Amino acid sequence: IAGAVNMALTPRQPGSALKPFVYAASFDPDRPDPWSPGTVLPDVLTTFTTADGDPYVPVNFDRQEHGPVAIREALAASLNIPAVVALAHVGLPRFQALALDLGLSTLADPFDYDLAIVLGGGEVTLLELTGAYGSLANGGLATTPYVIETIRDADGQLLYSAPAAVSQRVMDERVAWQISDILADPYARTLSFGRYSILQIDRPAAVKTGTTNDFRDNWTLGYTPGVVVGVWIGNTDGHPMTESSGLRGAAPLWRRIMLTIHDTPALYETLYLNGEPPPTEFAPVPNVEEREVCLPQGTGGATCTATRKDLFIVGGPITGVSRLGYTPDKSSVPGAWKVNVLFISGDIGSTINQAELLDGTRAPTPTMCTVNAGANVDGVQTLLLLPVPSHYPDEVRARIWASQYGYRMAPPISCPLSVVRGAAPAAETSGGGSSLGIVGGGSSGGGGTSSGSGRYVISSPAAGATLSGVVAIIGTADFDPAQAQYYKLEIGSGANPTEWITFGTTHSSPIVNGQLETLNAAGLPPGNYVIRLVVVQNDGNFPAPYRVPVVIGP
Repeated sequence: IAGAVNMALTPRQPGSALKPFVYAASFDPDRPDPWSPGTVLPDVLTTFTTADGDPYVPVNFDRQEHGPVAIREALAASLNIPAVVALAHVGLPRFQALALDLGLSTLADPFDYDLAIVLGGGEVTLLELTGAYGSLANGGLATTPYVIETIRDADGQLLYSAPAAVSQRVMDERVAWQISDILADPYARTLSFGRYSILQIDRPAAVKTGTTNDFRDNWTLGYTPGVVVGVWIGNTDGHPMTESSGLRGAAPLWRRIMLTIHDTPALYETLYLNGEPPPTEFAPVPNVEEREVCLPQGTGGATCTATRKDLFIVGGPITGVSRLGYTPDKSSVPGAWKVNVLFISGDIGSTINQAELLDGTRAPTPTMCTVNAGANVDGVQTLLLLPVPSHYPDEVRARIWASQYGYRMAPPISCPLSVVRGAAPAAETSGGGSSLGIVGGGSSGGGGTSSGSGRYVISSPAAGATLSGVVAIIGTADFDPAQAQYYKLEIGSGANPTEWITFGTTHSSPIVNGQLETLNAAGLPPGNYVIRLVVVQNDGNFPAPYRVPVVIGP
């Protein structure tokens, strides 16, 4: 009986193969807040709530969290958590409406599905899903697929001819182009698939895999400028396969079919239209511009230290996050928020009320607040910071991750009036004078002692050490809280940095021979760096920091 089942028409779970359409819905320029390939999402463990009120905690295929990631990498590398974040942002009704427009008829019932639909919690047929990918290949035009083109009798008489194709626009062509460009980007999928995976063929091809958790179904769907191919592999009786993913199971067959079509003249000629072969490249569409994007690892300072180019719809609206009470500059440096900030002490930060999540989780104590542009306030710094997620639960967990791994996210609040009027933030001074009487020092081994007010020193890592992964910074920051606000750890690039980025948070309590902070060395490009320990006085100044030169390894 299993051999008589037509698996091209049998609904099966698609795994991650629906993700491109969720992101396409989020890119829709008719939305009041459209996203783009450069939009940053949190890939951190998050508890969502289903329509039934049940907790839902998606995990990635590799069981890892990757922190802030741009949508380009999130989609190309098929990360699960950002996809659920995107679906929660778009909303199930909007996604299902797009799915139906694309011809995915099995996803029609709004009561059958929840957020898990983006990870395969629904069923589609191979024919309809391949047709949906064909709509991406056609620039957002959907055409109903058919299996039989003509039927003729033994005498050659035509008995049946498929109806003429009628195309309907279901997606903005600029959105389809953005999605195709992501799916065809071998660099963006490196995080999960490696730089040279089986998905890469000898010509431009947009491709996506899908795998169900129990390995009952795996998929690879993709297209060149001339043809779309969809492959499903599994057992017709639903029996699980053995550790067979879309990459290992369906992808080799998809690749072989694609190469055979393009390398066999008789097959390739069937792709000709009006006697002309298909294009060899995906053709750009009007009103999409390429702009420099600041990557998450490049944020935190006055300038961006890691960039790449990405695609943006010309003239798309730019919005903030209304609950924050301030409007950041999101347009001048895409991928980052440009914000005027004051650094605040832990004591001030602890007075700021931040709502806890249903499970009791709270965001870290704020270390910064924003100041309106043009305000005459001493010590204001203009920084490029990680964007704040649209939804508060995502923000809380993203802030926790950022504080653990040395990233700076845009502040949760505008500065209270008392801070703007009287509190001076940490600012570099010419050194020397200090009401604390602390002497610090130069480089590792300097001792960092004072005449009685305090002592600060980094004992590990040692000068010249090569760092990788997550590194504990060990040492002493012993000071009188009546005279100092807090200590912090900063890192700068090069042997003599001119810009410094705080990693972790500020600390208002002294520490003696303990862990001062942690540094995520994996998030930094290889090279020479300097770590420095800074103790900030009540007047906002600080004596010469304690410095340790280090090397970040590959």
